[in-house]
Amino acid sequence: MNEKKIYKQLTKWFPELKQNPLPKKKHRAKAEYFLTWLNSQESEQAVEYMMGLNIHQYLENGLAEHPFFQHMTTEIEMVQAQIQSRADPILKHYEQFEHVIGRFYRVQDQILEIILDEIYKFLKLQNFALLLLWGKEHYWLAVPNQPKKIEVFCELFNRQFDEAGLKVEKYQPSEMSWSI
Repeated sequence: MNEKKIYKQLTKWFPELKQNPLPKKKHRAKAEYFLTWLNSQESEQAVEYMMGLNIHQYLENGLAEHPFFQHMTTEIEMVQAQIQSRADPILKHYEQFEHVIGRFYRVQDQILEIILDEIYKFLKLQNFALLLLWGKEHYWLAVPNQPKKIEVFCELFNRQFDEAGLKVEKYQPSEMSWSI
């Protein structure tokens, strides 16, 4: 029953998803069918709401392709420049001292935190919240900032897809952030 509420909330946040036929009832609770539904489109214009995170190519973070923000070219370029200005010195330092700190330091975790912090700040200005989907791959989702609905959505989602190894959480910057 949780899956019905999950799909319903997503169609409220993203009305275009109503065009996508829901997976058959027996498949709605399966993570792979959910992910396919969320990023498929029946019309010729494919719209993806769930953006992949590539910590090895940190500027390929999905922000420029997101359907809500595509028209905000200047703002997105500023966010990308901020990510780059924060990540490049860390990567350069790591490269220089990798032989000393390599196995004791997870530079990609710090880069991921920078990406998420900057996307979070941008979304917050647009009155959106940042949801993170963790599974085999990492994704982010921008949703209207509706704390109660987000909380209910996350609880239902995590109960529904727990066995599939897929989790969702609302992103909050850490007070102990490496990237501050």
